[in-house]
Formats: sequence, C-alpha cells, structure tokens
Amino acid sequence: STQSTGDHNHSTMVWNLSKVEADNGETVVVVSMETNKANFFSIQMMEDMERALDQLESDSALEGYGVVLSIPKNRRVFSAGLDLKHVVTLDQDNFQSYITRFDRLIWRLWKLRRPVVASVTGHAMAGGFCLMAACDCRYALAGEFNLGLNEVHMPAILPLASVEVCRYAIGDLALKKVLLDGLFYKPEEALEMRILDGIEQDWDAVMQAAVDKAALPPASVAAYGQMKASLQAPFAVLADDPERTTALFREYYKAHPRGKL
Repeated sequence: STQSTGDHNHSTMVWNLSKVEADNGETVVVVSMETNKANFFSIQMMEDMERALDQLESDSALEGYGVVLSIPKNRRVFSAGLDLKHVVTLDQDNFQSYITRFDRLIWRLWKLRRPVVASVTGHAMAGGFCLMAACDCRYALAGEFNLGLNEVHMPAILPLASVEVCRYAIGDLALKKVLLDGLFYKPEEALEMRILDGIEQDWDAVMQAAVDKAALPPASVAAYGQMKASLQAPFAVLADDPERTTALFREYYKAHPRGKL
C-alpha cells in the first residue's frame, strides 16, 4: 500500500507535493493538483504549476524520485483545460501570452528528466488531455469520464509544444484521429487506442498502479531521465522555440478572429 512519508499541506488552491513509499520500498513524489475543482488553467493554476515544477527541479530533497500527477479522491475532473471564461476577456496580445504560458508549462512537465506518471481519476479534456499526455504513462479510473481534444469544434488550434507532446505520447495515427475528429473517449476506448497504459476500478488502485510505475531507485531515475531526453529529441525540434507558436497563432488568428469559444 502507499504510505505517506512527508508533510502534506491540506490547504486548497495549491498543488501539494508529498513523498510516498511504494511497495518496492522506493520513494515517489505525489503531486496533488488542487487549484480549483476542475483544474482548469486559471492564472492561479499556472502559478501553482510553476511553483511545483520549480520545486521538483530545484529542491534537493525531491531529487532522484519518480513523480505521480494526481487529483484528490473526491474530485471528478483531472483537468478541464483552458480557463475559457478568462480567455474571452483577453485581447490578442494577452491571449497570446496566456497560450504561450500554458504551452511552456506543458513542455516543462514533459521535459522533466525522471519518470512522470498520471493518475487520471476524472475527465481530461482539451488542455487537460495535454497535461495528461505530458506524463510518460497514464493510468485511469474506469467510468463515465471524457478524455480527448475537442479544439476543432470550439474552434481553436493547439499550440505547437502541446501538439508535439501529444504526438510523443500517443503516436501520429492516434493523434491524427483524436485531434482532427475532436471527439471525447471513455477510458476503455482510450485504452484500446493506447492513449492509456492501464485502467483500474477504484481511485486507490489507480494511484497504486501509478506509484508502482514511477518507483525506481535514484540511480535508475538518472538513467531513465537521460534516455527519456534522447527519445524526446526528435519531437523537440519543432516546439523548443516558443516564438514558433507565437508566429503561428498571430497568423492564424489574424485570418480567423477569435469568436466566443
């Protein structure tokens, strides 16, 4: 079973990081996303994610451990994606800044040089699908949850880093279908499409599968991180430079002004 070994801050409106011990005796850092009930990408959510990534990248006490990205047991949304109520209030420059910030956060999570596993115990839609895809493996809760990228029906376009992260996660054929059909899939369908790596019947079992997958000894985490970076290298070519997304969005929305998403 998963035992917490670290202090857990129960304050809401943050991402909580705690160390847990896996069945094999290795330590894993569990990141619980608790910014808002739907974990949509509000400014607060992005600040919380930046702080969590800063901590993972700089805190020596967290170095050398795999990571599990999760939501609390009582929540039903892993992430609902962008904060559309906020988006409609933005002019083009501020919209561009918002999208770039979101895209670079997905990129930063994807580039973490350690095992990162998603415990998807709720809906993962649009930007929330990208968040899930930025993890190396995805274990989900069986049930009536929606997983997918519905941008084509908003209509909106996906920024470049997010596209490449999703391509790396699920492959060209699956991404072509998911992105261009713009449909939502239930976990069982997503497992068949290899979007997910496994499905469990209750929250604890999903978390256990995710923790077990992330639990490597520190020396193996270092090797894993280097090989992960080598695997990611071809996908990074298009999206390493955020200016490419800025140029793409500027041209696209100049020709296709944003309506109400």
